[in-house]
Parts: sequence; structure tokens; C-alpha cells
Amino acid sequence: MLNRDIVDIFTGLGLAVLGLVIVLYASSHYHLGTLQRMGPGMVPMGIGAIIALLGAALAGGGMLRPRVALPSIEWRPLLAILGGILTFAVAVPRMGLAPAIAAMTLVTSLADRQLRLRTVGLLIVFLVLAAVVIFRLALGMNIPIVRWAF
Repeated sequence: MLNRDIVDIFTGLGLAVLGLVIVLYASSHYHLGTLQRMGPGMVPMGIGAIIALLGAALAGGGMLRPRVALPSIEWRPLLAILGGILTFAVAVPRMGLAPAIAAMTLVTSLADRQLRLRTVGLLIVFLVLAAVVIFRLALGMNIPIVRWAF
């Protein structure tokens, strides 16, 4: 076991356990129903079973593979993406959807070392327009596009 891919083994076992917990919880707390008349517990139980099977397959594959060297962690992309998520979560209630998307895109674009402002600007315009079309026009959600709560 020491000469095997430990990361995949432990990750797969963790996913398998998580999937089994979801299956047990869904089957004991929700009505499952039948395949013709599904109850509220059928989908969570099915998803939990899929997660458990994929986790078992990942762990099994890790047992068959020799050990793989762990790659080094690249901190810049990790921190930029986490910062972008945090920026979006803080900015949406205070500034609205469009400024929050712009701020998130600016922060997450720092993950790339070859930053091009024109590309980032075009991405911001596209993401804001797509969000307005999808959430406001197509789905009719009442999300403020621009709001200043300062």
C-alpha cells in the first residue's frame, strides 16, 4: 500500500463515505417513492449512490497505480480565484450584479501571469450582458443590476 497512489485512494474513500452518508440520510429521512412516482428522496439518494460508486472507482484505480509525485501548489491562481469568489459574495448585496461581476472578473484575472486588460475588459462586458440576459430577462429574477448601498 505504501507504493500506491495514496491521494487517489484517500480521496476516493472519502467520496465513497460521503456518498453512502447521503444515501443513508436520504433513505431514512425522505420518502423515496417508486420509479413511476418519485418521492423527494429519490434524487438525493441517486446522486449519493453515484458519488459513492465514483469514489470507489477512484480508490480502486489508485490501488492499481504506482505512487505519483505530488505537484507543487501554485498559490497565485488559488488565492486569486478564492479572492474573486469572496469579492463577488461581498459585492453583490452592496453594489449589485454588474459591478460585482466586474470586480470578481478583475480579481480572478490576476491568476493569469499574462494579464491583458483588453481581454479582461471584453470578458467583463460579455459576463455582465450574459448575466443580465439570463437572470433578468430570461428568468425574470429581481436581482438589482446596479445598486450603491454606501
